[in-house]
Amino acid sequence: MRDLGRVFAILPLIAIKVLMQPLVTLLAGLYLFGMELRDLWFVCAVVMAAQPIGAGVFVFAAKYDYFEDETTIAIIASLLVTLISLPLLLAWLVVA
Repeated sequence: MRDLGRVFAILPLIAIKVLMQPLVTLLAGLYLFGMELRDLWFVCAVVMAAQPIGAGVFVFAAKYDYFEDETTIAIIASLLVTLISLPLLLAWLVVA
């Protein structure tokens, strides 16, 4: 039961990184910077924001011995979610 609670604790982190960060980048590019959907820099920024959680997070977790297991699970889970979300995002950006 304790492990299940740890998994549910990282779900918001994955949602923020894989879903919210690209959405904020998309909105900032469109409305704050006035970019167009076909702009190469805009597409690159959104795709980069949609990448999974990086290994640098684990380096800090291991260095300070803080939430290492949760960080490992978050990195793997965000990678698995990104395997589905990134192709969908790319297909939407190409069609749009």
